[in-house]
Amino acid sequence: MYLNYAELDKFTSQTPKRSLLGKVIGRLLPVMIKIPWYRRYWVTTSAGLYARIRIHSKKADHIKAVQLAVYALTRFRRVNRWCFDARMNRSQWWQFMVCAVDGAHQLDNYDIKESLIDIGTLVDFPKRGYGVAYSYLAYSGWKFQCKEYHEAMRFAHIAAQADPTWAEVDFALGWYSLVLGRGLNGAQAYLESAVQKDHTLLFKIANDNICKQYPSLIRAIRIKTASRCVVGTV
Repeated sequence: MYLNYAELDKFTSQTPKRSLLGKVIGRLLPVMIKIPWYRRYWVTTSAGLYARIRIHSKKADHIKAVQLAVYALTRFRRVNRWCFDARMNRSQWWQFMVCAVDGAHQLDNYDIKESLIDIGTLVDFPKRGYGVAYSYLAYSGWKFQCKEYHEAMRFAHIAAQADPTWAEVDFALGWYSLVLGRGLNGAQAYLESAVQKDHTLLFKIANDNICKQYPSLIRAIRIKTASRCVVGTV
């Protein structure tokens, strides 16, 4: 599963067991980066670009972070397949899209968001994995803000298919169903699925301004969640 910046910092602060080669590379990299010609090369690699994106994001320079992420998406989509960087698999490509989406969330610029939607929807990679789901749920939210509700639902369904284990997509589909008046039964099914995957979402549902307008719905989800917990302990 992909990590956001806070989770990535926590993960990288740990000291996992590394191979001898990994330890050697880890010791040599800080020294090699000081060499001008190697530094010029390293900043263009996937690792170097990701590090630069993180630096700009931490400085709240979200425009630059998005620009670098888009550069990475374009470069690694078109790179010659025999190059070293071509080994970057699809999940890594989508991780750069996640970076771009995170940056775009901080900007009040729909043109940038629309360009990311175009890049993500036109790429011929299979739509599988958390990175795809995360990106498409963001596309869905942007379309919903523009009142393009059909596209918002369509992108949310693609996100659900990309990662069936991610509860946030089910919550979004249930929330959309309530807002758009698509029926309580459908909304309840999505929200129950979300809670089944992640019990912490029950608190989110109970405190959401839209969901709170349907107290009987929240009560039904609580009862079903409690019954499942009881059955699971038997």
